Amino acid sequence: LVPLLENASLEENVELQDKWSAMLANMVDSEKNLQNHIFPYLLNQISIEEYNELKKLNVVENKYSSETTEYWSKPFEERYKNKILEEIRKRIDEVYENGFMINLEGFELANLQRLGLIRQLPPKILIEEFKTGNDDGYSTEKWHQLDVGYDHDDFGYRITELGQKFLEICEI
Repeated sequence: LVPLLENASLEENVELQDKWSAMLANMVDSEKNLQNHIFPYLLNQISIEEYNELKKLNVVENKYSSETTEYWSKPFEERYKNKILEEIRKRIDEVYENGFMINLEGFELANLQRLGLIRQLPPKILIEEFKTGNDDGYSTEKWHQLDVGYDHDDFGYRITELGQKFLEICEI
């Protein structure tokens, strides 16, 4: 408790002071069994802006998890015949591939990644379209050099299990 109390006493931001209070209450609650020494260190390392964005990410992540669970709980036949479930499947696939965007500066995103609270999805690999064979009726296969690149602007983030536990311990 000493590092927790020491760090909490040095916090100037009122909102983060509330998070320290919640953490203290949760750590002494034996029913929650959240007695990890990493949580005070994590809270000491982030700003209120980073905390709030992490919390927003957790909300959309929970919604995504609920939709995924709902989708996969349906019978196989219903999943492919129901238009609403088809739309849910498209959203699930989109999040799986792209993640979520976070409204933070680059150094703030790097800090949350450094702490293991979020993970960045890898960039997509783009392959330029190419064609084999001829259109003149003679289908002879041709080898083409591929132009491969990364789409550095089109990938997002996902919250980690540590990030979810961290938020849990910082809330009443």
